[in-house]
Amino acid sequence: MKTIRASHIAIGTELTSAQTLNTNSPTIAKFLQEMGIKNQVHIVVPDDRKLIMQSFDFLAPESDWLFVYGGLGPTTDDFTRDMVSDWSGKVLQLDEAVWQHIQDILTQRGVVVRDFQKHQAMFPVGAHVMENSKGTAHGFHLSAKGKEIFVLPGPPKEVQSILENYLQQWVQEHSTTSDSEITEIWNTMGLGESEVSYQIENLVKDCDVVVGYRVHLPYVEVKITYLKSQTEKNRPLVAAIEKTLQPILIYRNKYPYPDFFKTFFQKRPALTLIDDVTRGGIFADLKLWVDQWDIQTVAYFNHPVSSPLTPKGTIPPHMAWISITQEASNAVKVILKSDSLELDFEISTDPYAKTLAERKPLVLKEVIYRQLMERISKIISKQPVHSV
Repeated sequence: MKTIRASHIAIGTELTSAQTLNTNSPTIAKFLQEMGIKNQVHIVVPDDRKLIMQSFDFLAPESDWLFVYGGLGPTTDDFTRDMVSDWSGKVLQLDEAVWQHIQDILTQRGVVVRDFQKHQAMFPVGAHVMENSKGTAHGFHLSAKGKEIFVLPGPPKEVQSILENYLQQWVQEHSTTSDSEITEIWNTMGLGESEVSYQIENLVKDCDVVVGYRVHLPYVEVKITYLKSQTEKNRPLVAAIEKTLQPILIYRNKYPYPDFFKTFFQKRPALTLIDDVTRGGIFADLKLWVDQWDIQTVAYFNHPVSSPLTPKGTIPPHMAWISITQEASNAVKVILKSDSLELDFEISTDPYAKTLAERKPLVLKEVIYRQLMERISKIISKQPVHSV
């Protein structure tokens, strides 16, 4: 079996000039990684025809799939489709259905339809249009020169739309025969990177795996990567690493908290958060997650609130209330109230007494997440499914 290799080209002078951060290729690469596809190379290029063409030529020999982002708009600096057409040898042709769709959207928005906007409905011959339900710039998928080429718009929400509308299903269907890469991840807390690596290196010695370490406070991550065809061979190694890291292991593989709290909060979209412990860390996370969930409102206080704001009696089903306060010099008090859940517990900070002051809020944030998830899960497991 062959391992499928993917490479990424993000196009836009706003990216190379650091005016805008490229989040598109990491989003797709993360999904591909989870599907076992090997991400080979990421390139960011300006709106420069010569550099774009050179990027295609550079990536093609080492890639099976090419993902291209940006430059699908209606203006003169949006010429990605022309570059793909030139490189692939596939001429552009008008898709009448897409052109009608664009006209309908522009008319609904009160925008004057102009002839030059028709360029957004031009696609290489043989390309499959990838629906963008968040804008007028549809993407397209083209097979050419022995490669699968996926061309997506620049706005992140539109990339997410195409991922959900087309790419997820297509990749799932076409990655089953690949000798996929499997990455096992352990996230630990309590020991430094050098000490963690010291414990692991003897285990991976002479093993056919790629090992890596990463510090992302407050965690030290350990990961090994191997081919699916080597799964059975590497089972003893995975078990040995698991046993070695167990005393300091916090979570395996995917960071669990965004998905867990989304499941909890999506039925309680009005949240009040009081937090004088994590220096805004939990609110920052929630703000990031809420932008992705598109369902939540958060009222945030970074200090204890007066008693009139403290909920009394039954809380409405659409609301949740969380208070995280410094109870004493060595304890944090956590209270959660919702229509079907009520938690009130303390977390000792003694185990983190020697943690650097600037890192302690980060550490406590993750400890609070874990405690909340474990306690909520325990209560929910005893309740009917509909009350989650």
